[in-house]
Formats: sequence, structure tokens, C-alpha cells
Amino acid sequence: MKKLALLTSILAAMLLSSACRPAAPYESFSLSDGLLLQVNGSECFNYSPAACQIFCSRDTRTFRAGTDTMSEYFEVTLSAIPTEVGQSVSGNISWTSGSKISSRNSITLEAVRLEGDKIWLWNGQNKLGAVVRFFN
Repeated sequence: MKKLALLTSILAAMLLSSACRPAAPYESFSLSDGLLLQVNGSECFNYSPAACQIFCSRDTRTFRAGTDTMSEYFEVTLSAIPTEVGQSVSGNISWTSGSKISSRNSITLEAVRLEGDKIWLWNGQNKLGAVVRFFN
């Protein structure tokens, strides 16, 4: 009887702790609607149709968004274009940070949201999120 009470208490504590667990880091990122790149919780680039251009190629699995002069941009090249949530692919990402170009190569990106031709990609190790678009 005491073992059952102890087991019940442990299970209740586990349920309560999981209910109070903070949201996964990508959850707030996945609520964004625009094409963007976020690194360590900071937005590095946000596409604006009035001031930017986008390029995508299904053949090379490359997406690029940048200002008209390309002084600010981000580019994502994937091993495959994800077709379902939870799918992981390898990718290379580069972006501008002020006057310097930063990159992460051969990182794993998980598709955390798919909507139309937009894909929300997340890498937890680098706390990096990219919203890209592959249209026909």
C-alpha cells in the first residue's frame, strides 16, 4: 500500500513538472509569419517586400533574402526540402552581421512548421531559426 502511494506521488510530481515546463525555444520563433533569420533569440534579418528581394531554387535547394544592394542578407542551402513537420535535413546558412559575414555549415535543421510554400527551420544547438520559402 505504501509503495502504491509513493508511486502515485512520483507520477503526480512528474505530471506537474511537465505541465510547468517552459515552452521549447523554437515555439515563439515558429509563431512568426515573415521570412526571417533568428540566431540566439535575436532577429538577424527580416524580409521586407518594399526593401528586399528573395530568390529560391528547388533544384539547388537554396533560399536567399536580402536588401536590394545585398549589404544585408541571409542564405540557406539544404540537403533536401522538408515535406513534413519533424523532418530533419542538413544545411548551410550564411548571413550578414553588421559588416561581417557569419555562417553555420553542415548543421541539422528540423522543420517545426510548414504552411503553404513556407518552412520554419530550427537548430537547437545554435538556437538558430530560419523561415524560408520554396515556391514554384
